[in-house]
Amino acid sequence: MAATIFRAVLLASLVLLPPMTLLGSPAATVVLCLNALAALTVIVPRGRTVPRSDAMPDRLMLAAVLALPAIGLVSAAWSPHAGESALRALKLLLLVGAGLAVFVAARGPARPNHRHMLIAIVLGLVLAAGLAMTDRFLLFEVLDDLEPGFQPRRGFYSRGATVLLLFALLATIGFDRLGRPGIAAIVYLGIGALVALKFRSGAAAMVWVLAGVAYLVWWATRGRWRVGFALLLSAVCLIAPLVVTMIPPPDPLHAANRALPGSWSHRIVIWQFAAQRIAERPLLGWGLDAARRIPGGRATIPWQMDPDPRDTDDRMSVVQMMPLHPHSLALQVWLELGAFGALALAVLAFLLVARAGGSESSAAAVALVYAGMAISNVSYGAWQTWWLSTLMLVAAAAAALSAAKDR
Repeated sequence: MAATIFRAVLLASLVLLPPMTLLGSPAATVVLCLNALAALTVIVPRGRTVPRSDAMPDRLMLAAVLALPAIGLVSAAWSPHAGESALRALKLLLLVGAGLAVFVAARGPARPNHRHMLIAIVLGLVLAAGLAMTDRFLLFEVLDDLEPGFQPRRGFYSRGATVLLLFALLATIGFDRLGRPGIAAIVYLGIGALVALKFRSGAAAMVWVLAGVAYLVWWATRGRWRVGFALLLSAVCLIAPLVVTMIPPPDPLHAANRALPGSWSHRIVIWQFAAQRIAERPLLGWGLDAARRIPGGRATIPWQMDPDPRDTDDRMSVVQMMPLHPHSLALQVWLELGAFGALALAVLAFLLVARAGGSESSAAAVALVYAGMAISNVSYGAWQTWWLSTLMLVAAAAAALSAAKDR
């Protein structure tokens, strides 16, 4: 009975999460917690022991997953805001615990049927895509009822675009395992078209291309470059501060002189400012969650906005050196947790690729890891709970889909 309830909750989550995220709802944390509660009734039933060992992550992976919040908790000792760092670390530990519970239940004692999961994932994609395509007369009307006077802001679809990409890769894992690579390609290409033509998200389109390339290279080499794939992602985590210092700084006062759009140029400003602060405390960092209060982060510089043919003015504005976080997982870990945190992240990245590369649908699973890491390194804050919760739910679904046999 408990296993049936967990499967129902997980399948419902896979259907609802894409459209909910498209609506701008950060409900993934609540969804993860509901799944975790259902999972605990399965893996810790009264009168039974812990689940069988093959459902648990191996000890090295478990240590890598727990290392970052653990180092963050220790960093409270030298953080300028010790209480906030400790509280954030405890929240992360609870979140990781919830994610592990869902992972173990989905991979082991309550694994849903493969086809049922695939149907739920595809249905979630269809619902989200349908809302996006009918936004003018359906989605925005719904949001206006919830929030009178609603107007879609710039980047409204950013969250939805990234979650749809992850779910498209989950669908690819599922169809690959069924021996339907053609259907997998149609789904992935369709989501890519939606991202490029409807969402117009440059970051999501870049991640879509990167994941596709990773998939094709892995497939063409039959996974023989497994160690190379793992080392590449691990190296990115370690050398990120050095790489961003080598990028030519954008011209803040003349948009016409910038090679990239304003949002990307501002990212470079943020990344290079983060690299400067990392160099001041490279070993231990500034303490967990210190990015939001890093010295000089709220300082502003004059900034010419991108040209707008409807506006004859020069459209001068200002931008902050670091608005809340560096918009890069690797840089934020370096900034807050120093070299020890960066090493822990590099080990985790290596293990994620190595373990994903050992599944039956290894090409799609490795592409999913690359996509998740790429999004994390160009967008959201490292500790945003909705994003971490989404990644944990996706990881649990990928583990269940990649399992050798249905129970």
